[in-house]
Amino acid sequence: MTAVALVAVLVSAALHASWNAMLKSTADPSAAAALFVAGAAMLSGVLALALGGTLPPPSWPGVVGSGLIEAVYFVTLSQALQRLPLGTAYGLARGGGQVVTWPVSALVFHEVIDARSATGAVLVGVGLVSTVFDGGRGAGLLWAGACAFTIGLYPLSYKLALENGAHEAALFTASLLLALPLQVLFLDRNNRIARLRAALAANPRLVAVGSVLCAVSFLTFLVALERGGAGRASALRNTSVLFAAGIGWWRGDPLSTRAILAYLAIVVGAVLVAG
Repeated sequence: MTAVALVAVLVSAALHASWNAMLKSTADPSAAAALFVAGAAMLSGVLALALGGTLPPPSWPGVVGSGLIEAVYFVTLSQALQRLPLGTAYGLARGGGQVVTWPVSALVFHEVIDARSATGAVLVGVGLVSTVFDGGRGAGLLWAGACAFTIGLYPLSYKLALENGAHEAALFTASLLLALPLQVLFLDRNNRIARLRAALAANPRLVAVGSVLCAVSFLTFLVALERGGAGRASALRNTSVLFAAGIGWWRGDPLSTRAILAYLAIVVGAVLVAG
C-alpha cells in the first residue's frame, strides 16, 4: 500500500467514525441518515463537476451495485445505531464486513494474501467482532449483522467501478443518488416528509457537518481503494472502530477491559495488514 493510500484510509477512518457518532446522537437516525446522504451527494456532485469526473459505460455495473448496497448500508446502519451502543454497533458491523471483504477481494481482484497480512486480517476481524459482547443484544445485533454484509460488499463494488474507469467523486455521487430514494422509501409512508423536516430543524448545523464528514470520509476511502487492494484498504479502514470507541466513551458508553483488548488487537492487526 502506498503512502498516499495509507494516509487516505486513516483519515477516512477518523472521519467515518465521527459522522457515525453524529448520526447516533440524533433523535431519528433513519431520517438524519437520508439528510446526510443528500448533503454528501450534493457536495461530491459539485466536486465531480469541477474535476470533470466521468463514469464510462464499463463502470456502470459497479456504479449500480454500489448504489444499491449503499442504500441497504445506510438503512441498516441507522437501525443498528438506534438500538446499540456506538462501539458495539460499529464493532460488529465492521468486523463482520471484514470477514466478507478479505477472502472475496483475494478471489475477485487477485490480491496476494501472505502470512503477515492474513494474520493481521484475522486479528482485525476477531478484535472487531469481540466488541459485540459489550452491550450487544436483540434486534440491534441483526441490524448490525446486516450492515456488516453491506460493509463487506461495497468496497468490492466500488473497486469494480474504479478499475473500469470511474472517477472517485462521480462514482460516489451516482451511488448516493441511487441510494437516497430507497432510503426515503424506508421511512414511514405517511410521515416521510415530516420526519425529514423534523430531523433538519432539530439541528441543521449537525446535518451540514455530518454531510461534509460523510462525503470526505467516503471520497478519501475511494482514493485509498483505487491505489491499494480492497482487502487491505478495508482492513485498515476498520481502525475507525478505535475512534468510534473513544467517541462513545466520551459520550458515556462503558469501556470494559475486554473491549480495550479487542481494540489493541485491531491496532496490531491493522499494522500487519498495512505491511
